[in-house]
Formats: sequence, structure tokens, C-alpha cells
Amino acid sequence: MSQDPSTMVRFLPSSRSGQPTSPMKTRSAGALIGWALTGSLLLSTTSAVRGQGMLPGCRLENGSLQCVPGLTATPQQQIQVLDGEITRDQQAEGRIVQAIAGLKHFAVVGEARQRALLKAELEFNDSTIETLTIHWYRRSAKGHWQLIDSAGERTYVINADDAGSSVMAVLTVTTDQGKVLKTNSNAVGPIEGP
Repeated sequence: MSQDPSTMVRFLPSSRSGQPTSPMKTRSAGALIGWALTGSLLLSTTSAVRGQGMLPGCRLENGSLQCVPGLTATPQQQIQVLDGEITRDQQAEGRIVQAIAGLKHFAVVGEARQRALLKAELEFNDSTIETLTIHWYRRSAKGHWQLIDSAGERTYVINADDAGSSVMAVLTVTTDQGKVLKTNSNAVGPIEGP
């Protein structure tokens, strides 16, 4: 019966303290501790990464996705998964449509260039609407929609801050029963320079 020398424990004659000495036991224990620490680090890294909304076994390092080989798919596959999630989030973000009874038409019309006037066109066929407001939003190529504070209610003049961005309007109505509903218009953009 042969044993792997790295797993054998051999006791050598006692040291001065009276305890048996074993270089192999020390090495094996060191290796065991190393493996335990590596496993703990991997588990804590995986938990921390999950807490950041990332994929298990991967972390973002200097703007690059680093994945543990064998634990997850290849980094390229992980990037494709993340790109898909980002695309779905952006699509959902731009789609806040709720059914507003009586709303026949809501759209932004105008040219996607600086100093152009955008108009929010809407057509209602319902008398149950108590109030309505229109807010304007802009989104850079890879950003989130942000409220444009300086915009008027039904019109918006595109300015230099909008260059390269898209602009849309969001209609908010309150019904005579106090229910608040929102829907977004089409997005206009990307906005061209002057």
C-alpha cells in the first residue's frame, strides 16, 4: 500500500519540548490552511460580488470583468450576459407606459438638433382627467433618464446640454378618482450640434 507523501504524517523523535515533530504534518496543515483561506476568500468574494449585483465568481477590476476560471462561464460570455441585462434595463426604463383611458395620442414632434423646438402633442377622449402635467427628460448615450428642470410644459427648446443625448416627455395624469397614471412619449435623438 503506497501513500502520497504529501498526506503522510510522520512523527520524528521528540523535540526538547517533548512534543513530536513532524515537518510533513506542518506542511500539510499549512496547505490545508491555505486551501481553507482560498475557499473562504472565494466564497466571500462571491458573496460580495453578488451583493454588488454582479455575477457569481466575477468582479470588476480596473474597468475589466475578471472571472474565476471553471466557476463561471468565460469572461466574454459573462460580458454578453451583463450587456443583455443592461439592454433589458434600459428598455424597461424607457417604457413606463400605463393604460390611460381616453388617451388617443401622445408624441414629441420636432427636429433632433440644438435650438430646435420640440412639442408634446396629445389627444384625449375622456373627461375623467382632473389634472395633467408633462415633464421632459434627457438621457446620454449610456446614461439614465434625467429630469430637465428648465423645460416648459408642452414645449422644449433643445440646448447645448442635450448634444448627443435623447429627449422624451412623460405625461402624468390624475383621474377624477385620484388615481395617478404615467406614460412616456417617443424619444427624439441623438441630438445633433448647431
